[in-house]
Parts: sequence; structure tokens; C-alpha cells
Amino acid sequence: MGIAGELKKPYGESLAKGSGWCQSWVDNHKLVQGWSANSELLVLYNAARIATGDVLEIGCFLGRSTVQLAAGLKISGRSGTVHAIDPFFDPFKVTYDDPNWRSWWVDNFPQNGDVITGTKNVFLGNVKKCQVDDKISVHHSLSRDIHGAFQNESLGVLFIDGNHDYEHVKEDFTLYFPKVAKGGLVLFHDVIPSHPGVVRFIKELEADKNNGLESIAHITSLGIYQKVARK
Repeated sequence: MGIAGELKKPYGESLAKGSGWCQSWVDNHKLVQGWSANSELLVLYNAARIATGDVLEIGCFLGRSTVQLAAGLKISGRSGTVHAIDPFFDPFKVTYDDPNWRSWWVDNFPQNGDVITGTKNVFLGNVKKCQVDDKISVHHSLSRDIHGAFQNESLGVLFIDGNHDYEHVKEDFTLYFPKVAKGGLVLFHDVIPSHPGVVRFIKELEADKNNGLESIAHITSLGIYQKVARK
């Protein structure tokens, strides 16, 4: 099937192997607010399910993507951890530059002008309702301040979804790419024109043929790569 095929594999087949926690996750995971499309959530779930090593997410907001990564890791039966890094800015005001941006979203997505308070407590409540909190280690921090806590080549998945400015995306990749084991997956969120900083960095990354990455797929706004030996 290949990695791209595994990342698109439907939930049902793997969830059928799960225990009581699966129903709580099924009932609650789509209600968690955030900016990831359903197709992206499935990729994150499968990435954690098939990868080896721990999972690290930069930018978790209220946990919409985190509960996917944790469920994938939990269903795999592995003993790893999802490390969720976020400064949990509070209160958080939702602002869109484009008034028509993602107009196809439904009610469970944050709307322009929403002010969300107690962001960390909301996150903790969401992962508990989904019964995946036992797989998650929360790091209330800026990503640049905590990278030294992780060993090189210890991660099976790195998901970069923090500050989308070019300088921050580049910094997150530079600091955390050495933490990814060979064969591990690196995913970037929002590789779309409304986030030019992310697009600029991805273009530079793909132009470098000796960057140690192989492009696997682009699914919705996710850029998906695998770490390989440098040429």
C-alpha cells in the first residue's frame, strides 16, 4: 500500500481492534474546535498509528489535532507519548484576514471574532473526554524554549503547526528535525496561499535536494515528508 496509502486508510479497520475508550473518542473527537479538515485529521491519526517512536506536535490549541495523534498512537499498542507543545495564549481571539476564509466550516470550528478563555483547561478537558489523556504529555511553553528536552532521533512523527510566520516555521524545523528518527514523518499544516510564510519555507525545503527529506504527499493543506539518509 505504501505510506501515502496507509495515511489515507479509514478509521474503522484499526478502531475495530480498540477497547472501551474508542467509543468516547468517536463520540467527541469531531467536536473539538480547531482548523484541521477531516481529511487532515485522518492523516494525523494514521501517521501516529504507523510510525515508530514518540510523536511531537508544535501548536495544539484546543486539541483537535492532538486527540487524533493520541488515538493513533493508542490504537497501535505502542508505549510512546504524544508531546503537545503550546504557549496556550489566553484569552485567544480568533481573527481571519480573509472574511471568506474557510467558509465551508461548520459550527464546531472557531469563528472570526470568537474570544476563547481558559485555553489550556479547554484543551485538557477535550483530551480527557476523548479518553486519550494517558498518551499525552503537555508542555506549556514556546517551542524554542523546550527543544533541548528531546533526544535526537527519538521521534516517529513531528507535526509543525505553531506560529505560521516564515521565521518561526523555519526555526521549528531547524530545532526539531534532528529529533526525528530515520524513517520518521514530518508534517506541516497550512501549506496554502493564506499562509505565505509556510508556503515560502516549504518551497525552499523542496528545492534543497540534500535536506534529508522525501516528499510523500500533499493532502488538503498538509505537506507530508519522510526523513531519509542524506545524500
